[in-house]
Amino acid sequence: MRLTKHVYVHHLNPITWSAMLEAERVIKSFDCIMVVTSIVDGRHSPRSNHPLGLAFDVRTRTLRRKLKAHQFGVLTKALRETFADWHGGIVEMIDKSGDTRQPHWHFEVDASAGRVS
Repeated sequence: MRLTKHVYVHHLNPITWSAMLEAERVIKSFDCIMVVTSIVDGRHSPRSNHPLGLAFDVRTRTLRRKLKAHQFGVLTKALRETFADWHGGIVEMIDKSGDTRQPHWHFEVDASAGRVS
């Protein structure tokens, strides 16, 4: 797991850390490197869980260029299946593959329910 240089891990909820490790396990199984691009840092919507340490954004640039769209879809499916019944409680996992900046995934954790999405 790598962190971009402006990612801050202070105020990180333990359930969020657990979700990050689980996401890394899935991404690594595709021989990819997981890069965390945001946790409590950066600008987010007023309703975002990022400032609470209950959300994180992840990307990978190690997918094969030629098969990138297909592999991103397969990897997204694997992440969704992993977190569908995850004990940590992922509330939301958004596939941002259409994001023009960089395809990535957004995860939000529901700490009150012990769940992550």
